[in-house]
Amino acid sequence: MHILPNYKTSLLIILLFCVALQTQSQSFVYVEEKVLLDCGLPLVEIESVNGELPTCDYVTHPEGAMGEGITNATKVPGRIIIKDKDSVVYDSGPYVQKVSGMTFRIRGNTSAYHERKPYKIKLQKKSDLLLRGNEELFADKDWLFIPTGPWIEMLVGFHLSQLMGLEWTPAMKYVNLTVNKEYRGVYAIVEQVEYNERCRIKVNKETGYIIERDPYWWNEDLFFSTPDKKEYTFKYPENEDITDEQLNDIQNNTVQMEVSIQNGTYEDFIDVNSWATWLLTQDILGTWDSGGSNIFLSKNDNTNESLLKMPCIWDFDTMTKMKNDWARIHYDSFYYFPQLFASHNSTFVDTYIEKWRTVSATVFSDMNTFLDSVYQSDFGESIRITKTIEEQAFNYKGSTFEQDINGFKSWFNSRKSWLTLQINDLSSPVQNIKNQSNSYSSQKYDLMGRRVNGQYRGIVILRDGRKIVRNAR
Repeated sequence: MHILPNYKTSLLIILLFCVALQTQSQSFVYVEEKVLLDCGLPLVEIESVNGELPTCDYVTHPEGAMGEGITNATKVPGRIIIKDKDSVVYDSGPYVQKVSGMTFRIRGNTSAYHERKPYKIKLQKKSDLLLRGNEELFADKDWLFIPTGPWIEMLVGFHLSQLMGLEWTPAMKYVNLTVNKEYRGVYAIVEQVEYNERCRIKVNKETGYIIERDPYWWNEDLFFSTPDKKEYTFKYPENEDITDEQLNDIQNNTVQMEVSIQNGTYEDFIDVNSWATWLLTQDILGTWDSGGSNIFLSKNDNTNESLLKMPCIWDFDTMTKMKNDWARIHYDSFYYFPQLFASHNSTFVDTYIEKWRTVSATVFSDMNTFLDSVYQSDFGESIRITKTIEEQAFNYKGSTFEQDINGFKSWFNSRKSWLTLQINDLSSPVQNIKNQSNSYSSQKYDLMGRRVNGQYRGIVILRDGRKIVRNAR
């Protein structure tokens, strides 16, 4: 990978070639193509027909639901070109429906409110935008372009997913992105969570399905709800392809699964190992967001032998936020994990503990080794240079790449110690977890749903729903 030979020289080039353009938001800039290519990351250029940009309307949740989202997202046709070093390595061609080119639209929920929008790309002809050298295996029409926050959080989260042995980890690649010549910063091209019998989530094409426990159900055309008020939306089949018979079958199976968790017969409905692995991965990452933790379930077919799996993790923008605490989804009533921990059937707890014993000896050291390798790699050097370009282009100052790496290493080191103590306390699973689950009702939250300590003054909501007013002294 070609790297600019002199870091100070690269900064000078950046200053010379960052020229502001007047745009709708008046915040995006033009950066010379050579500067971006010399960073070492691939450069993706989106050229829309007539320079049009996708738009959307913003909506908020109805009473009793949560979150903000978007609606009326327009699809804009165009062309996508990927360059690496001095070569064009992919060109979709101009937009011709069902022949060449692509459409793109704004995607996401709260992430769509940011100035740097996440996009969904739909190619007119299948291809592998990650350029892995095997079109037959990896070609697809649907791709996500997600702007980076903390720079390598997605890379870290997906690498842990692989180490933990989750069924599927989305592949991704960091790129610089321009849209109609305007520099949008570093984005990740990511495989979308969807059915693909070759390279994504694999289920029976005719009778399998993928659903999501979705806090944004209210913003979807099709959803279903269980008696415990858990709402689900569809990843596969597509909404327009689902028959009434399929919908009833999927809903009935999900309701039966819910009942089985409540009465302790859940092994007949869920793949316990995948559920325990998914939760332990969230606990290692310390994910704060429970409602938006992207809970996907897959079922291979409609037979009784096929169990509901949790095949993948997604969305890492609130990881490492739960210091000295479980991931919120571990104890939040948004999903069934508190009930599984409190069940008289200890299979889930036993599986969770055994998974910890299996991975804890190596996964933390492996993550630190991975972080060191990223820091020392050509990719790491490309990120260092590109961070500087992005900060210059968008007029902000963030943490250094070294600080990011060291922050994650510090997290994994301290997380291992904390989890070791907590999971050791589960050595007598049923009784200890029942006690732990019962203690959740005394945990305190402010009106924004944030956990607070015992010294908090103001209105406090307990987990069991009681409200207490605590006056300042």
